Amino acid sequence: MRNFFDYTRYVFSIRKKEQLTFMMNVVLFIIAIQGLIQEWCEVSTAFRMNRAYILLIIGSIFNFLWSLYGIYGEYKQQSILKYGVLRKENIAIGEIEPSSVEKLAGFEKELCGNTIICEINANTKCSKMANVSLDYVMYSKQINQYLINHQDLKIEENKAKEQQVKTFIRANKERLLPFLTWQYRISKFYGKLFFNDQKLCLSEDITMNEQTIKCHKGGYYDTFLTNQICGKHIQSTNDDTVIVDATNDFPIEKKGNHICLLEVTKSEMNNEIGISTIGITSDNYMVFWKQNVQAQSSEGLLVPTGSGSCDWIDLAANRNFHQTLTGAMQRELCEESMGKGNYLEIGDTYLIGFFRWTIKGGKPEFVGVTKMNISYTEIQGNKKEVYKGKAIRVDSKEELVKQIDEMFKEKLSTPLYMNLLCLKECMESMDEGSIKIQRILFD
Repeated sequence: MRNFFDYTRYVFSIRKKEQLTFMMNVVLFIIAIQGLIQEWCEVSTAFRMNRAYILLIIGSIFNFLWSLYGIYGEYKQQSILKYGVLRKENIAIGEIEPSSVEKLAGFEKELCGNTIICEINANTKCSKMANVSLDYVMYSKQINQYLINHQDLKIEENKAKEQQVKTFIRANKERLLPFLTWQYRISKFYGKLFFNDQKLCLSEDITMNEQTIKCHKGGYYDTFLTNQICGKHIQSTNDDTVIVDATNDFPIEKKGNHICLLEVTKSEMNNEIGISTIGITSDNYMVFWKQNVQAQSSEGLLVPTGSGSCDWIDLAANRNFHQTLTGAMQRELCEESMGKGNYLEIGDTYLIGFFRWTIKGGKPEFVGVTKMNISYTEIQGNKKEVYKGKAIRVDSKEELVKQIDEMFKEKLSTPLYMNLLCLKECMESMDEGSIKIQRILFD
């Protein structure tokens, strides 16, 4: 039921002008009819006054019918969408590189292994594993070390970015909203959660030596219509025609012979902040889950102990960036690994890395590690979100690095791959902040 209410409210907010115009046309049409009938019954009324009412009603009828025609067009497009299938990007993801600005900050391209791409046919209402694709991200070891060592960063709200995203979606609503309708229909059939939760989003690039991180409030649907569908299109299963296309929305630019991912500051993506953490229990078990079918991504792949996105309500009272993200990580860990309890008491979480998910329009993702206060036997996966847990004993940082190398051979979600990579680099680093985390985990 919440899927329906969230979807309806969002579509109305984007089409508010058109919806209000239609309602006004209906009201004017009714008033004109009533007025004409009343005046027509008055014998003493001048004929030209009746002519004025006739002109008014003709105009009202025209506006009313034009609005109905627009509604019919939308209904017809929605009917066509049920024969559509979402196709992956017609973009060579592997050729996209960090921009010159990000290269100066140490960003490099990282291959994250195999990711299963699911294609869902809305007509036959079945899903199949279409093919296997390689996933890429952009990340910087320099930025990661900066985040590990600077835990006093503050969040500064950027309302201008929030408005920029809304303006982009409204300006392109005829092309973007069909994607939302398609996903709503698919989610409804498969029982997937498709809520428009309010999210904490990254507004500008992370800059070393800056004491603030620019963020804004944005809904999950804003992320879906920007980060999630950029570069994709919906293709008809009847005649292979393209129903709607967002290929040109992918945030890239050409620099000579290179294709570069736009920086966060420049892109019109909502850039909702993704978060994940690897939990290590009090008896030194590293725990992972498989994502179930209700999730919107990473279905069937191994995922971190806690993963998801940073909600706006996760914003710390003092607006501390680290406390906000690690609190969100612990909330997700508690929801997926315990199902109940005070997430603030589940353990201590440390931010260890950041990356931009290329295939999702450079979506920002932050990863962490949690030293849990409970043992492995006290953990139980939340069946509404995950299943089939995997646990690995790690009694030292050397053993942890060894097991991570073995984990890279598994079918991992991109967040888990990067979470493991950043954790490995943290264990191998001699930096002061990394050594502190090593001691907390194993001393």
